[in-house]
Amino acid sequence: MLGEGKVRLATGPGPGLPASGGRAIVYLPEGMRPTVLSIDGVGGTIEPAPPQPRWVAYGDSIAEGWVASGPSGAWPAIAGRAHRLDVCNMGYAGSARGEIVSAEHVAGLEADVISITHGTNCWTRIPFSVEMMRAGTAAFIDVVRQGHPDTPIVVATPVVRPDAEATPNRLGATLADLRAAMEEVAHARIDAGDKRLTLVPGRDIIRPELLADGIHPGDEGHRVLADVIGAAVRDALDRS
Repeated sequence: MLGEGKVRLATGPGPGLPASGGRAIVYLPEGMRPTVLSIDGVGGTIEPAPPQPRWVAYGDSIAEGWVASGPSGAWPAIAGRAHRLDVCNMGYAGSARGEIVSAEHVAGLEADVISITHGTNCWTRIPFSVEMMRAGTAAFIDVVRQGHPDTPIVVATPVVRPDAEATPNRLGATLADLRAAMEEVAHARIDAGDKRLTLVPGRDIIRPELLADGIHPGDEGHRVLADVIGAAVRDALDRS
């Protein structure tokens, strides 16, 4: 519904309601580009919730939550709620190919844990070769590490994409090839002593039937990604 409107947030008791004085999370409908004009507590007070560990989640449209039924259904949002993390979702639809400018942005942000989950857009749109993917992944992690020398980083490689797995792009790389290049770089860094880097191979996290359009997971796929990658993020933070 376009135009001005008001939303009333109630507290419990009641199913799905936060306890009185508890934490409430509001996910704005990003497709409508809303502007918050005011926030008023009627008969009470509104205060910022106590901060939780800050998770910077860099990725493409899958991290952004494309095809999920709402912003709260994106896998970083689900995982953030489950593991009590404040999520800065840096998912870029149609982009996120490990650009250095994004690495510099992540390097300059405050973060307790970072995830890097791109790759599928490197097969198409602006295609990468295996050599480009290998060099780009190494450079991206290098720049992020310059800003976060001790911050845990989780690298999750692309989820399954049936049309791309064995099909070469115009530079001769399949998605399987690009995924392998990312994993090679991550393994090499871990072997070289970066013990705060975690690799999550993405190929088998979700089944193809959980892709709503052959590329993006639907709600169930996002829940599975939240379970797997979210657990890796929480574990990396706990070990830091």
